[in-house]
Amino acid sequence: KKAAHIVNRVKDEAFALVGSRIKSREAVSELDVQRFILEAFDKEKMVTDEPPIVAVNANASNPHYAPSPERFSPIRKGDLLLIDLFGKLNLPDAIFADITWMGFVGEALEEKHVKVFEVVKNGRDAGLHLLQEAAQAGRTIQGWEVDARVRQVIKDAGYGEYFHHRTGHSLDTSLHGNGVNLDSLETQDQRQIIPGVGFTIEPGVYLEEFGVRSEINVFYSSNGPEVFGPIQEEILKLL
Repeated sequence: KKAAHIVNRVKDEAFALVGSRIKSREAVSELDVQRFILEAFDKEKMVTDEPPIVAVNANASNPHYAPSPERFSPIRKGDLLLIDLFGKLNLPDAIFADITWMGFVGEALEEKHVKVFEVVKNGRDAGLHLLQEAAQAGRTIQGWEVDARVRQVIKDAGYGEYFHHRTGHSLDTSLHGNGVNLDSLETQDQRQIIPGVGFTIEPGVYLEEFGVRSEINVFYSSNGPEVFGPIQEEILKLL
């Protein structure tokens, strides 16, 4: 919970940094934002497995992209910006928090971005609803079922071919934990989602021009799914 709180706050600060730099006509790059996040984690005694993902436009079309000193893009007005950050407290049994949010470097959102974000959001929420339904009905549910539901929603909206990774991964003391994954694509994960497990729900749609992902953290308790931290409902306007 504490990790989720810190990760969310640092995410807000990172988007705010971009907004203030652009407003004051100062240069800002993906690498600057990545370094800002890592420094903020350091101050909070947070550790991470790998650097955060800060990706504009077509860079966000590659789910595995991360800026590096050799390869990064400037962030400019009119850019769509994806930030995927993850970390845990530097304690023996600390659990990872891992979220992805979208921001737009402008005052008015662009229709093409909004359309794809809605599809991703609807997929994400369908996965969460399926978990809630299963818990209320006292039905056991397996990891692949959640992936299949999310994938169907995105497919029905016409973007199935642009969602090419599993819906979510286990979260524990490592970023990609050993528990159940939400996966019917890479594997058919038939492990049951049982109280006490944590995982991400993070569908994405990756077009040539830009990519969109929304990621939440779910802890499955005896009462069903609990989401740690806020859930993004619309793309953040950074100006």
